[in-house]
Amino acid sequence: MILYYTPQTRAFPVLWALEELAAQYELKAVDLSRGEQKTDEYHRLNPMTKVPTLVDGEAVVTETGAILLHIVENAPNSSLLPRRGDSRRAACLKWLFFVGSSLEPAMAERFQGWTPNPYYNGWGDFERVLDAMSSALARRPWLVGELFTVADIYLAADLRIARTGNLIAAELAPFADYLHRVERRPAFVGLWRSIRAAPLDRTFPDGVSALTRESPEDGHDSS
Repeated sequence: MILYYTPQTRAFPVLWALEELAAQYELKAVDLSRGEQKTDEYHRLNPMTKVPTLVDGEAVVTETGAILLHIVENAPNSSLLPRRGDSRRAACLKWLFFVGSSLEPAMAERFQGWTPNPYYNGWGDFERVLDAMSSALARRPWLVGELFTVADIYLAADLRIARTGNLIAAELAPFADYLHRVERRPAFVGLWRSIRAAPLDRTFPDGVSALTRESPEDGHDSS
């Protein structure tokens, strides 16, 4: 698999999912500031000229939610997506699509200062979205109970952006505890440390393992 990636974009949850799965992949950085997403080669892969894009054999997958679903459905023995017949699978899929169809437009509403129209907006408004997430997370450690899934990866990645952008207070319950649990996961800790240690400005044939090898000696996260 080849993941076309840019730091601090929606490509991050895809990279995180690959690390949770200990998947084998090649990481190719796309420098948006240089317009690399507009090249003919990249446009053929992703006509929207954005990241992420995943190439898996003959399959080219775009859109973060679709890429995440593709990865976990094709990963052997993955616990990130409940098996067919497991009642938790439907809830996982619901939350996976909720992020792109409700949370992200609601966040854009707040970031852009739009006046929401809950009647016409498919997501209602930011408060409605926040209430739905809060209701789910107040009762359980993860979105579908005791099982951490791909939906948590996508949701937590966006909630961290919301927290950084002051859309939600850092101490706001239940999100503060939820993100604390997320940020203690070994795959997240290792990935974030590697990213901070070595900017993704070239191709890494062995994924973030190459980042770790080429990072400063102590690999310290200075944040």
